[in-house]
Amino acid sequence: MHSADTPDVAHPRSVTGIDTVIDTARLVLRALRPDDLDDLTDYHSLPEVFRHQDHEPWDREQLSRMLAFEVRQARLPYAVTGRILLGAALKETGRIVGEVMIADVGGVHEVGCTFHPDHQGRGLATEAVGALLTHAFGRLGVERVQACSRPDNARAIRTLEGLGMHRTGSTDGFSVYELEAPRHR
Repeated sequence: MHSADTPDVAHPRSVTGIDTVIDTARLVLRALRPDDLDDLTDYHSLPEVFRHQDHEPWDREQLSRMLAFEVRQARLPYAVTGRILLGAALKETGRIVGEVMIADVGGVHEVGCTFHPDHQGRGLATEAVGALLTHAFGRLGVERVQACSRPDNARAIRTLEGLGMHRTGSTDGFSVYELEAPRHR
């Protein structure tokens, strides 16, 4: 197991989701497991979770298929899958209350997150995405990341700007934010 602070002994692109466990003050970011289905269903089925995203809420059957896929994907290297998705588990309960992701989309490393509405507005997304950025810039060797947000998603924009990201443009109804590694360090 590796954490964001562990020196890399393998090629950064060989890192897998299952290898990645990141501890923060209040969260453990880790690969999703089959027993996370109930926690994921609690918030992925809520319309308010997806009002700022580009798809509809998922039902339990869709989530079960997605979770099975993610469990398989977590065992493959970042160089193969082009993404790492981590569940954000509260340290105090162990429950998954959100996810963070980094994905290599055509050479652009995008980060994103989704959190249960009951756990929004407490800084957990900032904590989780900040830890993921540290991991991306350190262990994965990423030099620049992007994130997209709907212009009316004030919480997401505060999170991105609070992490030092700056708006660089827009695409398909989303504002695009970027951060380079030196600014994060």
